[in-house]
Amino acid sequence: MDIELLKQGKPQPTEILDRLLAGNLRFAEGKLTYPHTDRARRELSATSSQGDYAIATLLSCSDSRVPPELIFDCGIMDLFIVRLAGNVLCDSALASIEYGVLHVHTPLLLVMAHSQCGAVTAVVNEMQKKEARETNHDETHVHELFKHIIPVVKPLLEETQLTDKQQIINECAREHAKIIVRKIRERSKPIAKLEAQGGVWIVPVYYELETGKVSCIE
Repeated sequence: MDIELLKQGKPQPTEILDRLLAGNLRFAEGKLTYPHTDRARRELSATSSQGDYAIATLLSCSDSRVPPELIFDCGIMDLFIVRLAGNVLCDSALASIEYGVLHVHTPLLLVMAHSQCGAVTAVVNEMQKKEARETNHDETHVHELFKHIIPVVKPLLEETQLTDKQQIINECAREHAKIIVRKIRERSKPIAKLEAQGGVWIVPVYYELETGKVSCIE
């Protein structure tokens, strides 16, 4: 892949991250500007390739409290978003991420965890056995989510000095995002190669429901 061609017309990853964090600050302060949401942008989307405009690929949770375009004050064609409960990295999620990075040519890839994550909470509850099941997950496909999160939660529950349950859940969510970044590098050779060439920047971030703010995890 021609890295110069990839970068053509797109800001540098650091500039994109700064832009998104600035948008997030507006969101947290209740000062959204709603860019790229007017009729002109909508009409442009019908005649243009998203690859010419999207600046970031984002793996995020499906939680209705975590709407990425609003959190970063973005609009149509700004973000290529992959959303699954617990922001898990299943095969389809990785394929979608590869599409965003390699075909939509987004110079930035964010993996966003969030506080009070329901999927992580469910796994913690299951492993601590402190709450009765509301649903028999063996009869659903929810266990497909759990199998991605259990390897993160189990060692943290064994090692953590935290006693507050919500703090434990939030720490698990942050650790999950960091592990996902490592797994993307391990499982997607094209993305890892592109990152090594400077064609994409991969960053785990954390969204606080309580404040509305996003911060980089590392």
